[in-house]
Amino acid sequence: MEDEARVVRQLFGWIGVERMSLRTAGRRLQEMGCPTRTGLGHWNTTTIAGMLRNPAYRRAAMFGRTRAVTPKVERLRPIRGRPYPPRVASGSKLRVPAEEWIPIPAPAIVDAEVFEAAGAQLEENRRRERDGRRRPGWLLQGLVVCCHCGYAFYGKMDLLQFSGEALDQLVAILSNWIGLVKSSAEWRRTGL
Repeated sequence: MEDEARVVRQLFGWIGVERMSLRTAGRRLQEMGCPTRTGLGHWNTTTIAGMLRNPAYRRAAMFGRTRAVTPKVERLRPIRGRPYPPRVASGSKLRVPAEEWIPIPAPAIVDAEVFEAAGAQLEENRRRERDGRRRPGWLLQGLVVCCHCGYAFYGKMDLLQFSGEALDQLVAILSNWIGLVKSSAEWRRTGL
C-alpha cells in the first residue's frame, strides 16, 4: 500500500510541480519498473489522468459520483453471443452534480496545493489538445466536392503515406473520381 502511495505522490509531483506530460510520466514509471495496480508494465495516459482527478488522494473519497441509468432505447437485435434479454439490465453512467456526492474521510496522500496544480496542468493539456484540433488537417478540407456525386473530398491518414505504394493508391482513387489515368511515375515526375 505504501508503494502505491509513493507512486501516486511521484505522479502528482511530476505533473503538478514539474509540469511533465502524462506520456512522459508514464514512460518514467515504466523505466523505473513500476507496474500498474493490475500488474501491467505500460501506463496508459487515461489511467494517469483518472488518478490525478481522484479526490480520494487529497483527503476525501466521494461516494455517488456517478449513477447507473437504464438505456432509453430498446435494442433492435441481440448482440452476437449474448443472451437476449440480457441477464443484467445494462445502461450507461450519468455524472451526478458535486452537491449530491457523499464525502468519506480518507488519509491525505497528496497536499491540496499539489492536487490543484495537477488539475490545472490537466486542464491546460486539454485546452492545448483542443486548440490543436481546430485547424483543418488537410488542404482545402471541406471546400472541394466531387462534380459527379456532390460528396466532399476528405483526407485519411495511411500507414504507408510516405511510400510509393501510398502514392499509387492515391492516384488510383483520383483516377476513379476524376477520370485521370496517369501512373504514379508520371505524378512523381511532374509533381502533384
